[in-house]
Order: sequence, then C-alpha cells, then structure tokens
Amino acid sequence: MALKFLSDIGLPPPRVLAYGPKGSGKTSSLATLSKISMNGGLLMSEYGNLAPYFQRCKAIGVESLPQNRVLRVDTYLEILEALDYFAAEKIDWLGHDSLSADSKMFEVEQFPLGKAYGDNDSFSKWKLLADRLQEVCKRIKDGPWRFAVTVGLEEHEGSYASVFVHGRKSRLELTPWAFNGMAHFSRPTADKNGNSVHQLNFAPDGLWDVTCQFSTAEAIKNGPPDWYEIFKKAGRF
Repeated sequence: MALKFLSDIGLPPPRVLAYGPKGSGKTSSLATLSKISMNGGLLMSEYGNLAPYFQRCKAIGVESLPQNRVLRVDTYLEILEALDYFAAEKIDWLGHDSLSADSKMFEVEQFPLGKAYGDNDSFSKWKLLADRLQEVCKRIKDGPWRFAVTVGLEEHEGSYASVFVHGRKSRLELTPWAFNGMAHFSRPTADKNGNSVHQLNFAPDGLWDVTCQFSTAEAIKNGPPDWYEIFKKAGRF
C-alpha cells in the first residue's frame, strides 16, 4: 500500500461548517458559491425558507444559471440518495442548509411523539441520530465536489458559541473530523445608511468555535460572507 503524505497531495478541499444566529446571512451566503465555476453545484436544503438564497442569487446575477440546482430533502434516506446522485454528477460545489435542520428531522424520525413521551429504547435512538448525522457529514466530506459549505444555527454555553445540533454527543463527535473549516456568523449590524452588514468570522477570539485548516492564507480571518471571495483568498482557484 502506497502511503500518501500531505506534502504530496496538498491541502484537502474545503469542507466548511458555518453557524450563527437566525437572520445572520447563513442561507443567503450560499448563493455566492454559484460564482465559483460554470460546472455548477447543488443547494441541498431541509430548511423551509429559501427566499434569502434566491434574493441573493438575483442580486449577484446567478439566478438564471441552469447548472445551479436547488433540492428539497425531507428524510434521512432522501439526503443520502441526493448526495450519492450528485456525487456521480461531479458538481463543483455543494451547499447544505442545514446541519441543525438535519438533526431536528432525525429526532422527529426517532421520536415521532416527542421526547417527553417515555421510551425504553431512547438511548439507542439518540445514538442512531448521532450516527445518521455522522454519515451525512462523512458523505459530504468524502464527496468529489471541490467545495462544500454546511450551515447551521448556534447555541451558547455561557458566552461561548458553537453549532447547534440535537444531542450533545452529536456535536462533539462531528466537528473534529468532518470539517476542516468552522466559521461563525455575527449578528448583522447597520451601516450609516441603515443597510444590514453581515460578517463571517474565521479568527478565534474566545467567543466562538472556529478553525481554518483548508488554507494557510493569512487573509482568511473575518469579513463579508462571500464564499467565492473566501476560497479565492485561500488560493483554491
């Protein structure tokens, strides 16, 4: 068996998890992936409101590109089927909205009557939920797409923010291996004209869980949530 050294294969393709509060620009930021190339990509969504995505597509002039597709998925099996199908299509980018919605979907599938109802098999069901999240993230990580961005909501432990998924075990086991980039969306601020200003943070400051292992570029710190510009600064094209 031939050993593969990082010096031989280079940095791995970006697999980023970006999270933040509601209204921070997570969904709309995924529209900027459409600017990466003409080979197209996929937005896979379990989230109901995609209006911010389509509005951003129109604003940046990519709403009519037929190779950029949007797919609604409603079950775990539909997610796996979609990832397998588009892996064979060899698309350039994958946007995933969202990891938090995945975990909620899987929770409902395991506990259709709600967590409050007694269940003698609850431990195995929570483990299955964590296993399903790991499988989804593994397929995203291992897929042939050049870029993949997953978004999610945030949760707080004191003043520290991290991604929100149902089941603490799920979050602890997902983030170390599934993503080589983690970023935090700040709450939007207003400029002097009253327009919303969004910011995406890769630089750690002790308030959020972030990392950037897909690039050694100093430019990847904090700035507007434009994935095309972020990956361009990272030297990925």
